[in-house]
Amino acid sequence: MFCRRPRARRLRRAAKLAIWIVAFFLISQTEEDEVRVTGRRERPESPRQERTLAATELDPDALARAGRGPGSELARTPAVRWKTTGSELHLSWLLIRGSSPVQVAYFLDGLPLAAGYGAALDLATLPVSGLGRLELFRGAVPAELGPNAIGGALNLVPKSPERPLVRFYDTRGGFGTWKLAGLAGGGGPFPWLVAGAVGTTRGDYRYFNDGGTIYTTVDDGTRRRENNAVTQVQVLGAVSRRLPFGRLRTLVLASDRVAGVPGPHAIVTTRTSHRQTRARAQATFDSDAGRSDVYAELIRDHYRDPLGELGVGAADNLHDFQLVGARHRWIHAFGRQELSLVPHAFLERWAPTRLSYGEAGDHARVTGWSSARWRLRDRRWLASAVVHGALSDPDDAPARRHLGFTAGAAFTPRRGLRLRANVARSFREPAFSELYADFGAFKGNRTLAPELSHGADAGVHLDLRRGPWRIGGEAGVFGRRVRDLIVYVPNSQFVSTPQNVGEADFFGAEGRLGLSFDGWRLETSATFLDTENRSGLAESNGKPLPGRPRWTVAGGLSWRGLVAGHRIAPAVELHFEHDAFWDTAGRRPMPDRLQLDARLAWTLPGGRVTLAVDARNLLDRLQADVLRLPEPAAGPLTHPQAVSDQLGYPLPGRSVFFTVSLEI
Repeated sequence: MFCRRPRARRLRRAAKLAIWIVAFFLISQTEEDEVRVTGRRERPESPRQERTLAATELDPDALARAGRGPGSELARTPAVRWKTTGSELHLSWLLIRGSSPVQVAYFLDGLPLAAGYGAALDLATLPVSGLGRLELFRGAVPAELGPNAIGGALNLVPKSPERPLVRFYDTRGGFGTWKLAGLAGGGGPFPWLVAGAVGTTRGDYRYFNDGGTIYTTVDDGTRRRENNAVTQVQVLGAVSRRLPFGRLRTLVLASDRVAGVPGPHAIVTTRTSHRQTRARAQATFDSDAGRSDVYAELIRDHYRDPLGELGVGAADNLHDFQLVGARHRWIHAFGRQELSLVPHAFLERWAPTRLSYGEAGDHARVTGWSSARWRLRDRRWLASAVVHGALSDPDDAPARRHLGFTAGAAFTPRRGLRLRANVARSFREPAFSELYADFGAFKGNRTLAPELSHGADAGVHLDLRRGPWRIGGEAGVFGRRVRDLIVYVPNSQFVSTPQNVGEADFFGAEGRLGLSFDGWRLETSATFLDTENRSGLAESNGKPLPGRPRWTVAGGLSWRGLVAGHRIAPAVELHFEHDAFWDTAGRRPMPDRLQLDARLAWTLPGGRVTLAVDARNLLDRLQADVLRLPEPAAGPLTHPQAVSDQLGYPLPGRSVFFTVSLEI
């Protein structure tokens, strides 16, 4: 016991010496070593700067012209799954490398977006027409986005017009779907942007109905989806102003969504509904002292089941979720190195006004963290190290401290070839709905512990050009272990409670290949994902986690060319998912998902008018046969099941959508 003290003193002295050496090195940098950047510069958290991470940039303009939401395009990225409860405008989420929807974090221009009622943000509520770029991070995320995105992140970057711009998009299609979107903006010394969208759908598509009897086929058939209508409005505004001592940018986001809530499986509802209203404002000030941000957001959720149609009794729940925060980013560059410091603090408050079950009590949580990043770059190498320190202080429990980190490196041996690798540790505090919910079908659990994730990945990126040929792609492997994983465990036929179930492992391989020649482009992506439940529970230990397909393949063939002055762009896309289960015991297989889509875009001479046709699920697959597990002693070995992403919420069959785009 006594021999450890001299060793501890030596360690403290060594640490002090290292700090003094680093300080002396920083101070001794000469004026010539200082890097000064003038004009426009890439944001430090952009994928173009964070080359050590698995990141992808997507252009939302193509989605707006096709009348699509972001989910279908994001699902073509390796290891990304888009999960939806219906057709266009219906509830949808992202799953990245086997994560749950609540583990994926969302940001607007680098600042966190609140999720609201369900703890997972609904992709269908995000604006598309006013965005200039979608930045998707699979795995570790930049220091600016913080340490709590354990399942990856999606950053929405609004447009920054440099010239006057006016566009309109009108989409009409199956199931009574209609969407009208537009944007207007201007450049100059006072850049501004206003984008908005209104959409509605009846959602009355055909689906396979087993009559509530899984293994009995005599009552199987198809019927129309009921109480599945959606109406929503979105507005995004941005304005910038250059001041004598910096640049001020303000963003405003507002949306209102009213949707029917159809019953799962054979349950039919008529009056169950959910309404979500969002109002958000944020301001960013860039100066020589760094970037300062403030933001505030309010989400109001109203869930109604006046007739008790979902089996847990009549419900009328109204509650608000409030988010207020501030962040500052300081960057100092010297020679080939860069240091960043990002302190960030925010307040979350859940204020239920009316709950049909339980007590409507307010809850608040204050979280603060500071992220420090070091970068070293030269012509071939990029090294990065990030350390996060966080403190979370809820109003009804002791404060919790967290430590996170990310370390990565990228090497470019030759032009068009890049090798990268990184390791990361991150965490996620339970959402308010997981802690305090009492919504009838979901009961909160105040004893939940935060999820803790340790992950690593490595990959190679290729981008080569030889004459008219261009070859691009990537291949990589990833692994992650999550401790205290939060999952919803049924404790009765209709009620589930979130619980920490121990550990879970995620291992996989991902790849993408794109080949272009003379207007033609062939693009494919594939993912292998192996998950293991390490909860220690006899029924689920060693089994795969539910809802995670082992194999996912996506591909597309497209052509772009001019025909008599008209730009024509036909495309065919295929998506396939295989080998997944609904339950933690691995006894209820999910049906394979095979979807074939076709698109055609026709741009008139002058480039201002584009007509697009989008045909989805051409194979019209409503059902598929799945194995009965365990194997029955008598009777058929398979039974039909509706094709769906969420158990009990079938996907639509064949549908066609038409979009007209106009630029003035």
